[in-house]
Amino acid sequence: MFHLFGFPCIKNGDQSLQGLPEKAYIMVALLLIKYGGSVRRSMLAGCLWENRTTDLANLNLRQLLTRIRCFEKQNSFEFIKTDYKELALVSSISCDLCKFLSIDKLTKPDELIDYVVSFGKEFLQGLGDNLGEDLSKWLLIQRQNYSNRFLQIALDGALHIGGSEGIKALEYLFSIHPYNEEVLQSLILLLSRRGEYKRAQRHFEEFAQKLNEDLQIAPKTSTIKLIARLFPEMTPHLQHKYSFLSATVANNELPSDNRNFHSEEKSKINDNPIPRLLLLPLGSGSNKSATSDYELANFVIEDMTLALCQTHNFVVLAPHTARQFIKLEHLQTQQILDVDYIISTNLVPDNAYLDKKEKRLLIKLTSVSSGEVLMMEEVLLTPDVFRKSYTDIVQSVINMIGLKIDRYVLSNFRNTGSADAYTFYLIGKERLSIGDLPNIRAARKTLKHALKLFPEFYLAQQMLARTYHLEWFLLGRPDHELLLKAKHMASNIIKKDPTIPGGHWEMGVAQLYLGDIEGARESTSLASSFAPYHADIIAHKADIFCHNGQHDEALKQVNLAMKLNPLPPDCYYWMQSCSKFFLGKYQEALGLISKVKLLVPSNLRLVAACHAMLGNGEEARNFKNDYLLEYPDFKIEYWEIMIPMSNHDDVSHYKTALYLAGFD
Repeated sequence: MFHLFGFPCIKNGDQSLQGLPEKAYIMVALLLIKYGGSVRRSMLAGCLWENRTTDLANLNLRQLLTRIRCFEKQNSFEFIKTDYKELALVSSISCDLCKFLSIDKLTKPDELIDYVVSFGKEFLQGLGDNLGEDLSKWLLIQRQNYSNRFLQIALDGALHIGGSEGIKALEYLFSIHPYNEEVLQSLILLLSRRGEYKRAQRHFEEFAQKLNEDLQIAPKTSTIKLIARLFPEMTPHLQHKYSFLSATVANNELPSDNRNFHSEEKSKINDNPIPRLLLLPLGSGSNKSATSDYELANFVIEDMTLALCQTHNFVVLAPHTARQFIKLEHLQTQQILDVDYIISTNLVPDNAYLDKKEKRLLIKLTSVSSGEVLMMEEVLLTPDVFRKSYTDIVQSVINMIGLKIDRYVLSNFRNTGSADAYTFYLIGKERLSIGDLPNIRAARKTLKHALKLFPEFYLAQQMLARTYHLEWFLLGRPDHELLLKAKHMASNIIKKDPTIPGGHWEMGVAQLYLGDIEGARESTSLASSFAPYHADIIAHKADIFCHNGQHDEALKQVNLAMKLNPLPPDCYYWMQSCSKFFLGKYQEALGLISKVKLLVPSNLRLVAACHAMLGNGEEARNFKNDYLLEYPDFKIEYWEIMIPMSNHDDVSHYKTALYLAGFD
């Protein structure tokens, strides 16, 4: 049996079989999860060695298969079958991953203990250091998904089964997830049910001490209130230590003990989950005598404040408050202003660099809850740089701040398991970036959960609308039900706040695919007026130009978007390759489409069309066949009905390519 949880291995009974390369375990995981048991050799090679040329990747795969054959011969154990074109898992192979995915709930004590011991380890532990960026990201997402599933099923089972077995399972979970307060709360409840109050108190006190020593933070509000509710005699001590705890906490409603806890979810319901930022003016160490440098730095700070507000991704406290706060630095920030992150600024002293004419503005982003410095960025302050790229400098810093905050929130979620509406939004956003149908639908479920916690959450509303038009695009069907849902959601966002760019942006996307190109242009112009440097909105302009037959202008717009988003999502390359195709530059189109992280069906169709126009009949038919495996009912007439294109020559051009590739 293949064991993929913990350090991967193959066991024959109790005996571990040695000698299988690490990449072989990654291959098995990819075949089981991503490719449904079989895959084209060239596609697997490109996935396993994404940073190598096609020839070198194929050579590496052949070498790996040779080593696998030697292992299989030595151990009389076959798990891979191949031909010149495809590679597949032997159907009789057993794997702990298959068992893990087949379990939805636990009802018996022995099942519970076996489950937590078998699957409480990291998926493919120890692997991933030498993988490419895309494969590493894929592995990280699988680990997160399986960890979440494992914890939920284990917690449900432990609370349902209860007794000594439930407590034993929860204590084991707590040993491998020492900062997860959901596990702690469930453990405290089970211990309290059995009257083991001292043991429950000890677990809480040891946890609080560990949090303080390791992370310099306190337990969640809901955990402390739970302890106060269960152990009234501890209330005076808790009130003294945690000032937010009210004297009447013992009268607060105690959540039912037959369900799991999501501590951040309960505390954040109906509270705005968007991160609160405080951008401080120049610090006391800045040299105000260098008047021109000081003024340039203040220009950057003022424009950073404006740009942060325009993103609508953050709540930014007013500059007046920031200036007043400078006088109160000795007090605790969070208690005064309830902010999540502080952005502090300082002019670097002149003698810090050999070239004393180069003045720099130091920008530091700090998490208030943990005290961790998330970002240190320097901006060169010279008039020449400002004249050439001032806007790009400010936007680059804003993008970096957003990226660091999002990564910090997700990292905190993976380490602790606690999540609020903003965390669920980020998880949905991350799943959407993968771009396949299962992840789009999973993202929709996650975003709906974020909106359940905070119904007015604009960012989650916008992202939810996007799931509908992305699913419509991937399905490639002529009906408009999904697009109308997206348009309805966008309309609601605009009604609530017409200054929010995302509402107009999503409206423009829906209008474009519903055939209203002029309406899409107007909506996107409105979105751009509220967020002129938003890379994705600029990229959507490119999409509109492409559908309108203006392919040179489309390329200009998407290239501009790439300057603002230099590590772009797949859709940017898709837009570039489409315009290159319609300009007759088929080889360039193939080069661009090769950069996408995931070949979704529409990509395969375009690749087939490019090969057909280049006269590569066999390659065109292969990609056509791959596409039809996903959508066997595809007809060219459906595409013509579905996609709005104002240039009839473009329509004829693409139809010709599809016919040559073998579509009908």
